[in-house]
Amino acid sequence: MTPDKKNDEAAVKKWVESWFHSFGNNDLETFASLMADDLIVMPPNMHTIHGIEAMKEMVQPWFDEYTMTHEVGETEIWIDHELAYVRIDYKDSYWPQEGGNITKLDNKALWILQRETDDEWKAIRCMYNRNPLPEE
Repeated sequence: MTPDKKNDEAAVKKWVESWFHSFGNNDLETFASLMADDLIVMPPNMHTIHGIEAMKEMVQPWFDEYTMTHEVGETEIWIDHELAYVRIDYKDSYWPQEGGNITKLDNKALWILQRETDDEWKAIRCMYNRNPLPEE
């Protein structure tokens, strides 16, 4: 497989769009399909999560109980043949599906994706954190 920077960047941008789309549509299966089985995630104020099944267990309540929207801010993508690094700033809003107060989060994340043998990109590592929200 010969790397093609333009195609790789388009594929990684599509991965980012699919990731946000999966949350916005409460689509846990699409979310999981974007991750490698041996994914490692380092969420804020929690222990490290090992594996897609543990990740699905962590996010399942979000998909089951909330409606979510996202505002994607600054995004940087670096590709190094087999790995892609994605830095994203994004704001989330979520509320109970049956209605209720909106909660807002201001997030930042660093995803590391790996090229699969079929030229698809899968997340293998993620570290994310939150920025303080301005006082309203």
